[in-house]
Amino acid sequence: MRGFLVLIFVGCAAPKPVPAPPPAGRLMGLGRGLTTTEEIKARMKQISKALGVKCDHCHDVMDFSAPTPNKAIANLMSERFVDKLQPHPEGGPLMCGTCHQGRATFLDRTDQEALKRWMQANFVDKLHTKEGRPIECDTCHAGMRYKFLPRSL
Repeated sequence: MRGFLVLIFVGCAAPKPVPAPPPAGRLMGLGRGLTTTEEIKARMKQISKALGVKCDHCHDVMDFSAPTPNKAIANLMSERFVDKLQPHPEGGPLMCGTCHQGRATFLDRTDQEALKRWMQANFVDKLHTKEGRPIECDTCHAGMRYKFLPRSL
């Protein structure tokens, strides 16, 4: 009887399996266009490394397709940067790591003048639109100076 109780206890304490990501073809944002589970996993590993985070930074690991604030931000970054801009002059693809370089939060907003200089040197001077046009502050911040990311869904 004692062995039976230990077995029941151990069975109850076992971690629940984490659900798989949603099937390819139904993805939006950063997963848009991916067609296989292997592609999804590879992209997510690339993003995770670029931001220095684990899956649960953006995902509800019990439901990977559930909306979360960080997923909304990641998809907005994809729309506003990855999909529309390219590094200058090489013309290669812009990826999360281009700016983040292993850190989820990479901008120091405590000194507005230093931030302006950093943005000028790293975005305005180094990036162009995919059509080859130079960018300016209003490319991303039109009508919302110093505001960019949503703070809720």
